[in-house]
Amino acid sequence: MRYSVVIINGNKITDNGLIDEKLNKLGFDFIVDAEVSKLDFEIKNNTFVMNNGHWISGDMEYGILKGGIFSGKMVNGIIDGVEFSGEFISGIKNT
Repeated sequence: MRYSVVIINGNKITDNGLIDEKLNKLGFDFIVDAEVSKLDFEIKNNTFVMNNGHWISGDMEYGILKGGIFSGKMVNGIIDGVEFSGEFISGIKNT
């Protein structure tokens, strides 16, 4: 299962196809392209916030990692409270 809990602009969405469609329309195609498992996240104020799950591989263009496991490539963002074993390019790393 790719997604666990997904909230986009305050609306909870459960259909994976609809989630991918909305992410592509909003410019978050890097999430669709990534290998993820049971991802619990929200899009709030045009920002990706990962709350739980596993980002296995793929580039994260920008986001905030609050929980879960991240093994991909963080291009730019904030890492705070996540198990991080990926590649960190730029941003703020609090773990």
